[in-house]
Amino acid sequence: MYKYRSPLEKQILREQLSEYVTQYTLTSDERWRLHNWVRCGNDVTSNPWHYEYGDGWEMDFIYALRMDEQIYETIKRMAEES
Repeated sequence: MYKYRSPLEKQILREQLSEYVTQYTLTSDERWRLHNWVRCGNDVTSNPWHYEYGDGWEMDFIYALRMDEQIYETIKRMAEES
């Protein structure tokens, strides 16, 4: 879902994204998905699943993406074992 952002907000999101990708090691798929997430007007520190850390703070997009993929793989493996 696309969120409207002012030009200034878009610039801030792009700067956040640029800083984030230089700090963390990402696969090409993760990088592509993160760019799409930000391009739609979202912040790198949020995620579409609303996954949270144990302290209640929302996970950033990449951590949530990785967790979602782990959940999927676990469910898939469990289904194959049944």
